[in-house]
Amino acid sequence: MTDTPKSTDLETPSWPDNPPAEWLTFHLAHPGPGTAWPGDPNPAFFWNGRYHLHYIYDDDGFVFGHLSSEDMVRWTWHPTVLGPKTVGHGMFSGTGFLTKEGQPAMIYHGQGSGKNWIQIATDDNLDSWSDPVATVPTDDAGNPVEMNHWDPDCWVMDDTYYALSGGPGPKLIKSDDLETWEYLGDLLHEDYPDNLGIPRTEDISCANFFQIGDKWMLLCISHPLGCRYYLGDFKDEKYLPESHAMMNWEPGVGSVGQRSGRRRRPVHRGRPTGGHPIDDDHRADRPRRKLRADRGVAQGRHNHAARPTRGSEHHGDRARQ
Repeated sequence: MTDTPKSTDLETPSWPDNPPAEWLTFHLAHPGPGTAWPGDPNPAFFWNGRYHLHYIYDDDGFVFGHLSSEDMVRWTWHPTVLGPKTVGHGMFSGTGFLTKEGQPAMIYHGQGSGKNWIQIATDDNLDSWSDPVATVPTDDAGNPVEMNHWDPDCWVMDDTYYALSGGPGPKLIKSDDLETWEYLGDLLHEDYPDNLGIPRTEDISCANFFQIGDKWMLLCISHPLGCRYYLGDFKDEKYLPESHAMMNWEPGVGSVGQRSGRRRRPVHRGRPTGGHPIDDDHRADRPRRKLRADRGVAQGRHNHAARPTRGSEHHGDRARQ
């Protein structure tokens, strides 16, 4: 793979010295350029002692903003290197994962391309990425299989890569090398329970699939319903949920492992409850909840207010109960 071509006019978001009074001064907000719409937090990594977070903003096309932090409180913006000018399509929702060789990689929907794509980091700052490769499955004859490409996730199990493509009726594919993919059909098992209280056709977008305790969690949103999750088993190369629950916070995308072994899920919001409304051009992203493997459920913990500092950092007190 070759590196993604670099644009000669890359930009780096930075917090202004004197932000407008109506801007939020807590959590994490996009200061410009462009507008942080839809604002989804996306591929997140803990890599070489730093947390890395990408999020969507619109600046003459949908791009991935990129920040990093040692503590998820003080954030530094990186150059914006992923977008239409460098990869040939817009950047929509996806997740981060590690390859079998241990390299950070991302899978995402290429806005305007009709496909999902994978890129692999080629430097330790996650500022350089391989050229994107489409996740297009083929049949036994080598012909492309028609399927809906939407919010994807990818994980490794038993030395095999699995990738789901979200939306109503999500699909599943697998690969040995991230380049050649086999179509497995529906993600959800044919024995999907009738008593979950949620139809198997419900929207599964912004999905993240991972092991938590001795179960597998499918963390996702439904555009009509909001944040939610399933717990169950991966059986016969299908997902068989045994329980489902709603979550009581705003939409989020994916999750990231912490030093402690727990996972934290970033969420985004347009307007907070009370106080000044955030400008619609500057939506906030924040790590909102912990997912505790020791209890097998989602546990809540609010972040204390974070205050911005000059330059490319966003700074605040540590999270408190």
